[in-house]
Amino acid sequence: MKAFFACLLFYCSACIPVLAQVAEASCDTLALRLHFCQGCADIDTAIAGNSEAMGRLGAVLDSPGDIVAVSVRGSASPEGNTDKNDTLSAMRAAVLSGLFEPAKVKSVEALGTNWTMLRREIEKCDTKWKGAALATIINTPEWVVKDGRVVDSRKLRLKKLRKGEAWEYMLDHIFPSLRFAECTIVAKAAKPLPAEAESLRRLPGSREDSGEKEVVEMTVYTGPTVAQAGSGAAAEQPEPIAADGCGVKLAVKTNMLYDAALIPNLGLELEFARNYSASVNWMYAWWSKNASHRFWRVYGGDIEFRYWWHTPPPAGSTAINLRGITWVCTDRC
Repeated sequence: MKAFFACLLFYCSACIPVLAQVAEASCDTLALRLHFCQGCADIDTAIAGNSEAMGRLGAVLDSPGDIVAVSVRGSASPEGNTDKNDTLSAMRAAVLSGLFEPAKVKSVEALGTNWTMLRREIEKCDTKWKGAALATIINTPEWVVKDGRVVDSRKLRLKKLRKGEAWEYMLDHIFPSLRFAECTIVAKAAKPLPAEAESLRRLPGSREDSGEKEVVEMTVYTGPTVAQAGSGAAAEQPEPIAADGCGVKLAVKTNMLYDAALIPNLGLELEFARNYSASVNWMYAWWSKNASHRFWRVYGGDIEFRYWWHTPPPAGSTAINLRGITWVCTDRC
């Protein structure tokens, strides 16, 4: 009898892993990533890789009954402030999760500013500032607070690294790859997933890539690589409108010193290329008191062109200005 139970126990212990593997093999995992313009949460098929990703996603959505579970994550690059990036990553995840039946979506995660992936991408770089950038990300808190005031930050130190050289490189070659929403779809394997076998690989920056899972999964990466994102985003930010911006970057300004002197004025500044902006300003005051022969009459304007060193216009802090001024005043000022 003891021998019988011993054999039965051995049989069960041998069969359970096999059954688990069969159950696992009956499902495939498809990972898709969509990239976004800076500051936006709208799906743009013009961005490299998005059209192909949406095509594959559409093929999966044509058979919603085959989908077992979906998990979604949203990510943002470091340019914006923390609260904005948290909101933006949540919006991107919500846009992608909204394409699936709510019952199939098991988790939605907003990563906010994706410092973890930024660190991984910097580790792949061959630059002089690589070590300093990694040390900054690892050792500097996102916000440095002293006496209740923010006196320093991780992002500020990265911006100052090698006089902005590191930040400029990351703007062009790394940050575009951090603006994404990705989903992991577990689907029945009865219907082949819409992807070629030779294109299967792990999704860079995903949980699987970080080694958090031991289960081998079939994934399809449809977004651009870091190199592709950099080459396809030559005019990135205001961060470049052609590959990265979602519209016109325009600032409406006023000179408060003129306002205090009772000279109403208004200015408009527009970015027309990376690190370049043009502005038009106008002022007009036409006050008079004829009884006492007192006049305050002045009007004028200027056209100004600016080159910004490190921060994209028109929100930069350091610029070279080229200005043409027109100033007209009446003869009784």
